[in-house]
Amino acid sequence: MKKTFIIISSLLALLFITSCTTIPQSEFRTYLSSFDEFKKVNEQTIIDLDHAQKIKNKTSKKTSTFSGVSIPSTVSILSEIEVKRDEISIRKEALEVIDSYNALLTELAAGKSPQEVKASVDSLSSSLKSLSELSSKVSFALPPGVDSLISTVLSKLEEAQNRQNFKEAIKEGQPIIDKMLTLFIKDAQDTYAIHSGSLIKRRKDIKLVIANLQGQIHGVSIEYKAPTGGIKTKFDKLEKKLVETLKKSPNLKIVKIKFTPASNKDFDITTLSQLEQTYVQINSKTKELLDLQKEQQNRYNFAISYGHLVKKVQQTIKVTSIAIDNPQTINESAKEIFAFAFEVKRNIEAIKNQ
Repeated sequence: MKKTFIIISSLLALLFITSCTTIPQSEFRTYLSSFDEFKKVNEQTIIDLDHAQKIKNKTSKKTSTFSGVSIPSTVSILSEIEVKRDEISIRKEALEVIDSYNALLTELAAGKSPQEVKASVDSLSSSLKSLSELSSKVSFALPPGVDSLISTVLSKLEEAQNRQNFKEAIKEGQPIIDKMLTLFIKDAQDTYAIHSGSLIKRRKDIKLVIANLQGQIHGVSIEYKAPTGGIKTKFDKLEKKLVETLKKSPNLKIVKIKFTPASNKDFDITTLSQLEQTYVQINSKTKELLDLQKEQQNRYNFAISYGHLVKKVQQTIKVTSIAIDNPQTINESAKEIFAFAFEVKRNIEAIKNQ
């Protein structure tokens, strides 16, 4: 009987030691590093959103100026600056919530005790409170249900006494993170829409300039008889270059250069030089048009790749919150984030290089 008691006691002790073992943070290096990458990328998207909003505001002001809308007699500069600052701040705070949540998630997965995770709990609670307060100050609505979820999670974090309580709080908090990440996807969609609208308008303006330049060539050539001899050879080369240039961009109308056989004006070298100068302008504007088309494609690629990244992050956090006691599963799920983040960064660089 005594021997049996010793064996049972030993097994219980072993079970206790195993359940309290802390897994080194190095075990979660892949997971932590992948989220560092995500945070860096997301900071860039917040900056890009800010830039897009400036474009939108600038366009809106121009539209108001030319549409006859009356200019306000007063302006509240301080409140406008405050709202603008808070629009960016709330997204930064959402990013901090995600960061704090991950810190606590990782510490719990590493087997740390309630006392050891206190700093992370305080950080997450503080971030959640700041996010909730900020959302009530500005004309910004958190995704449906987030306010009540925040209250629930804060309550659970305050009442948590043991590891199981914290794990339950983490699972309750996962939908908040999911909704915050969905908010970032919506921001990316809005950012692309603003940039795309601006680029389409600029392309339309350039096409109009090119059409006018072609009109100038036609207006000059129609006054003359068709060129002959050496001038004709040079004109034919010019016309070929013009057609090749215009074909580079889709939807550019090519106007056939015409002459007037009955004209008493000879097409001379001076006239040819005039047309060549106009061609130089058309060539320059066509290059500008192609650059804008390329920028729109780069921005589209960026938006799509960012969406894939965020969805992968959502999936990874969900897996981690469920498989909190399985470091191998957590790391495996996080590995793909690197590839998605790299693709986003490559697209960001493509936009910058424009």
